Amino acid sequence: MVNEERRTSPRKVVLVQIKNRTELGFLTLSATNMSQHGLFIETDEPSPRGAVLYLTLSLDDSNIKVRGQVIWSRGAGVGPEPGMGIHIIGIDPEDQKALDKFLIAH
Repeated sequence: MVNEERRTSPRKVVLVQIKNRTELGFLTLSATNMSQHGLFIETDEPSPRGAVLYLTLSLDDSNIKVRGQVIWSRGAGVGPEPGMGIHIIGIDPEDQKALDKFLIAH
């Protein structure tokens, strides 16, 4: 798990719908907290640590695409909240501006 001291930007409590592209199509998930550089996705079936995910985040007035890497994952029954911590490793500059605007507004 990522310690708060290692984060370079503060987390905001949000509820954002996310689409995760997989070999089988798209999965719809929810993020419950985010920052400029990462997010927590709630799911009972998280991807393994190190997996790279291609995500579409539905923000207030836009959809943005990010590439993220799973930093940690916790399945159902393992801890208080099943899910995975994602570090954003790729984002278009315009999408980063939209994410920054969204985080400032929330």
